[in-house]
Amino acid sequence: MDLKAVDLNLLKAFDALLTERAVTRAGQRIGLSQPAMSAALVRLREVFRDPLFIRSQTGMEPTLRATELALPVQDALRLIQEALKTTSSFDPTTTQRTFVIGMTEYAEIGLVRQLSALFRDHAKMIAIHIRAMTKAVYIPALDEGAIDLFVGHADQLPPRFNSAQLLEDPLVLMVRRKHEILKVGVTYDSLVRWPHVLVSPSGDAQGVVDEYLSRENKSRRIALTVATYLALPLALEQSDLMACVPEKLSGHIYKGKDLMSRALPFQHVVKSTMVWHGRSNKDPAHTWLRRTMLASAHNGGLAS
Repeated sequence: MDLKAVDLNLLKAFDALLTERAVTRAGQRIGLSQPAMSAALVRLREVFRDPLFIRSQTGMEPTLRATELALPVQDALRLIQEALKTTSSFDPTTTQRTFVIGMTEYAEIGLVRQLSALFRDHAKMIAIHIRAMTKAVYIPALDEGAIDLFVGHADQLPPRFNSAQLLEDPLVLMVRRKHEILKVGVTYDSLVRWPHVLVSPSGDAQGVVDEYLSRENKSRRIALTVATYLALPLALEQSDLMACVPEKLSGHIYKGKDLMSRALPFQHVVKSTMVWHGRSNKDPAHTWLRRTMLASAHNGGLAS
């Protein structure tokens, strides 16, 4: 293959098609019109002597050759992007840049108010896009460069990642104000007497509380799972359901509700960790972003 036949724009078009699986959306992703994107696809097929993408009911499906090219092309584009990044100092008051942060709901509730205030006062040219994200998908998202940071529960990390702890919050029991458990007290026995609500964005029917109960040879009945903490008051206020929630978060989103919280018979601290890829360590803008996240957590977030 003659390298003179391949330019950077063709590689960008190929990568956009891999991501979007549609000509129009791929063009929008890299700023090309639909005809220009179609022309780029024709040129890609000529250069690589392969259809590369085949139309199907679900979109443009990559051929085997396209799949083989995907990782080398993405790596090449990433290296070029890193090489072109400025190494000069970063000024958030004058530089336009968009950061994408993957967050769990707990982290978003704990940080968004302080983050918005900091950006309003000190970084008006910077935009933040927060994506709802669970721990199951953040590693590939960081690897692919789809997000700049992840904030949430993080297990042991591969060595290519770095991390810093942002938020800590003890778990407490939350019930309606006239719930019977408030009279008898919260013990392992009373904790399993009434059914529970579980916040589970992934749909899992068990949580960390079940691990503590199993150590005491006890189990609870989870009568309801919900995808968001915002749904809990609706479930708790008119029933005998119970929920275990982070204490400080409960003060943020349930204030004014007819609900009460009590300590659990065990101690568990919910932690949210900031995770980023090692390739961003020396980027001045990314360094500034990490410092801003830490400041948000310790000056008004749930850690305060």
